[in-house]
Parts: sequence; structure tokens; C-alpha cells
Amino acid sequence: MILPGANISRSFCRLLWLALITQAAICGPAGAAETAPAAQQEGGASEADERVERKFQKLMEFDDAVQAEIEEWIQITLTNRIGDATIQQGILRSRIQDRLEPVRKAYEKFIADYPNHARARLAFAGFLRDIGRDQEALAQMEKARELAPNLPAVWNNLGNYYGHNGPATNAFACYEKAIELNPKEGLYYGNLARTIHLFRASAGAYYRLSEAEVIAKAQGLYRKSLELDPGNFITATELAQTYYALKPPPPRPDAPEPPPSQQLADSALAAWEAALKLARDDVEREGVLIHIARWQVESGRLDAARQTLAKIKDSLHQAAKAELEKAVQQAEAGKAKKEVQKAP
Repeated sequence: MILPGANISRSFCRLLWLALITQAAICGPAGAAETAPAAQQEGGASEADERVERKFQKLMEFDDAVQAEIEEWIQITLTNRIGDATIQQGILRSRIQDRLEPVRKAYEKFIADYPNHARARLAFAGFLRDIGRDQEALAQMEKARELAPNLPAVWNNLGNYYGHNGPATNAFACYEKAIELNPKEGLYYGNLARTIHLFRASAGAYYRLSEAEVIAKAQGLYRKSLELDPGNFITATELAQTYYALKPPPPRPDAPEPPPSQQLADSALAAWEAALKLARDDVEREGVLIHIARWQVESGRLDAARQTLAKIKDSLHQAAKAELEKAVQQAEAGKAKKEVQKAP
């Protein structure tokens, strides 16, 4: 539920206007893209090069301005819902398509004038993917790779394409190449981690790893991404999410305490606590608290779960909060029943 005055993220708006103009389902990993990586010059740039670069930057500014304008329209539409929603969406869809057309033409003209400008082709590919024209985007990315095979952003964005459209193994290879070319960029590690975690069966076959080893590999990549970009809330939450896919091994009588299930819960809670410190607003903060409470319930820390749930006030999280409060009550009832049965 979107409330009037709620802050709607730019990435959400971009996904929404993609859905509006294509009427297509959005699936697959949403890998972070680089649409206009910085120019890499060997020595000083010529006056002609500088002139082309200024034109390119002007094109990027035009694209950004139009996207910001569209996102503002979406914000207004979502927060001021009046009348028939279907009619509103139809009007907004038509308006967005009309506004994007001059941007598309500007890209096409620039590329016609400068066909060997790899970064322009990469940026145009990002624009085309945003409007649901993935095959055209792939052609632009492939041409950019041909022109600039050592540009890591090309490989990263190709990884995004294959992560969304398949095969996932192509995505793994592309992200690995991006990391090889620029091992200091946390974005690439996060994108590879996300794709490995989402396509665990493919990753297991590709890397010859068990499911648990695949998850451990994804977690390691997420940690590397956070090492390079320590303030990234999204990466921290994605790392914490991976713990839901783990299954603790069965306990052994001779195993030291705590049992494996408790160790898993402790690790998951530590990851969510780390994400909590990076939350940027109350909605994100309380969203993390929902996950913390879920693990507290799972591990039998019912008093702690109640205290955590009491901190959640935003209406966006009330359904999940109510579900967890019910789970706490059921767990407490089950615990009380066992104690009665044990009594002499």
C-alpha cells in the first residue's frame, strides 16, 4: 500500500513505468547497471574528443532529466489516486511513451554521428532495457563490447541482461569478467552474488558446488561488495536474506552448544542487525525489524520478538507484524502446554 506523502524509490518508479509502457511482467534479478561510465583517456584528449564528450554528457543530462520528470508523474499518480485507475494508467502510459520518444531519437542521432562511441551505445542499451526492448538493448551492448572489450561496465550490463533473460551461466561469466577488469568495484560483486543466489541450481552446476556451498559463495561475494561499499543498505539486506535458504545440519549428541539451528539463527540475526544500522528511513528500518522478529520467533526468543514487534509502527508493515504476533502467541501456547505435560 502506498500512502500519500510516502517516499517512493527511484528504482521502484523505473520498474513501474517499465511495467506501464510494456504491460509486461518483471522477473529475474534486477542487477544494478552502469549506463554512462566515465571516459578513460590515454593521455590528453583532443579538442574534437572533448567536443564529443560534451555532447555525450549533454545527452546523459537530457536522459536523466526526462527520467526524473517521469518519476515525478508516477509519484503524483500514486499519491493522488482519483477516479478510474485503469484510465489513469492508460493516460500515464501514453504520456510516458510520448516523453521518451525524443530521448530515443537523441540517442539514435548521437550514435549515427559517432558509431564507435562505446559508452553511448551502453547508455542507449540501458535506455532500451528500461522501456522493455531487450533484444535491441542486447545488440547495442554487444556492439559496445566489440568496441571496448576492456570496459568493465559493458560486461556488468551484459550480466544484467543474461541474469534477467537467461542463460544464468552467461551472467556468471559476464560478471566475473567485469570483476577481473575492475576488482575494486563493489557493484560487480553484489550483482554476481545476487544472480548466484537466485539461480542456485545453475550456479551449482556451473561452479560444481553443493547448494550450501553455492549459498556460501554468494555470501562471500556479498561481503566483498560490502567491504568495497560499506554503506550499501540493499546489499546488506540481500546478504541477510540468504540465510533463509540455509538449512541447519541435524544436531549431534556430541556436538558443542549451541545447536546448529541456534547458530544459524545467530548468524542471520547478526546480518540483519548489520543491515539495520544502514537503514535510511523508518520504512526500511521497520522492514528490517520484521526480519529480526521472524528469526527471534524461529529461534524461540519470544520475549525479544515481542519487544522488536512493539517498535514497528508504519502501516506498511502491519500485516507482517500481526502475522508474527500470532506466531509468538502460538509458540507461547505450545511452550505452556509442554510445561503442563511435564508437570508431575
